[in-house]
Amino acid sequence: MYEILGSYPVMQCTWQCVTYSVTQFLKDQFDSSRSNCLIKCIATVGPLRFITNVNRARSQTLFMMAIICKKCPMWSNRLKLYKLRYAYFFFFFSIGVTLVFMLRSYIEISSVYAKEDLQPCPFTHSSSNQDQRKDNSDYHKLLDIYFKYKHLPESCIASDRYLVAVHTSPEHIENRNVIRSTWGQRSFGIKVFFLLANTTDELLQKKISSEASEFKDVVQADFVDSYCNITYKHVLALKFAIDKCSNIKYLVKVDDDTFVNTPNLKQFLDLYDRKYSNNSNILCLSREKSPVMRSGKWKVSEEMYPGKYYIKHCFGFFIIYPKAAVTAIYREAQKEDVKLFWIDDIFVSGVLAGKAGINHTSITNLWTDYGTLDKYQRDFRKFGGRPFLVGAMEMSTVYMQELWIYLKDHLPKTNIVEMIEQ
Repeated sequence: MYEILGSYPVMQCTWQCVTYSVTQFLKDQFDSSRSNCLIKCIATVGPLRFITNVNRARSQTLFMMAIICKKCPMWSNRLKLYKLRYAYFFFFFSIGVTLVFMLRSYIEISSVYAKEDLQPCPFTHSSSNQDQRKDNSDYHKLLDIYFKYKHLPESCIASDRYLVAVHTSPEHIENRNVIRSTWGQRSFGIKVFFLLANTTDELLQKKISSEASEFKDVVQADFVDSYCNITYKHVLALKFAIDKCSNIKYLVKVDDDTFVNTPNLKQFLDLYDRKYSNNSNILCLSREKSPVMRSGKWKVSEEMYPGKYYIKHCFGFFIIYPKAAVTAIYREAQKEDVKLFWIDDIFVSGVLAGKAGINHTSITNLWTDYGTLDKYQRDFRKFGGRPFLVGAMEMSTVYMQELWIYLKDHLPKTNIVEMIEQ
């Protein structure tokens, strides 16, 4: 149920509005001045958004919920004549619709879980690198394994201050090409590289080798590329930043289905670095007291992670690490006594960051979850647009291209500096 009720504040506000409007209407004491949330939440038919967590992607389920509001002109005359009948009908109708969609969301999530192996995620990696194991240096060591690079991009140059590590799967060639042609263009003064691991598909590996040779922006390691190994990939991003780009000031970790507004990102980091150059806090959308799942896709045993709630950590799709945080967290990851955990955002931005004494700074006001281009267009027409650093998760390549084209010609009237000062 935690995944279904992910948008609790929105639901709470809406239910408060329903309860208040109906009870006050029945008493004939409706007072709009006492309910600010009615302005935003109540309409004759108003939307209530659910956030579900299916396949670790936050898909959005929208449904319509009937709400009684005496002030709605189109219903006012009817409600005066049939006050009780309409009030009770729509009130219970709204409850019924809510329960139906909650049940449907629960069934969808359950069906996804049913397809998954409910055993804890096993780590799978190459263990044959004996030559690297003999080397006592840190270069070939990654957490509890020894590895070697299959492909490395060009090292950073002195002017590279911001590094973006895109977590991608070997088969996501289209995603990588779209990013290169949109927000990942080198012209914005931000170095972008793609992080992936090994594939057993020989034909796919040849394509990756050709891609790495052409674009020189691929970091590929020889451990198995799987979701269970994503923690290794996350720490590999830190390792690459330290070994090959030691002059950078910030490392940004993103997923390959995420839209990054790179012009705004550069402006934001320039300003942030001038004001908070000595601050080692991680910047992200942070999560606190998220429950540890003991069943389903995200099943974690008591032995792997004791307690009811996870440590404070970041949503993994977009994280900004200052250089000091990169160094401190990587140092903790390489310690011999570290206990590996397979959910990477919790392990790296939560457990390791906590051990390193690194805190979190929220950048929620610089994130937008608009799922369609028309929402950006309406926002621009109504408010003149607003600056943001990162867009919605699970963005399709088509939508990513459309949004990039639109944003190039529609710069927001409010700049990123004013957003930070709020």
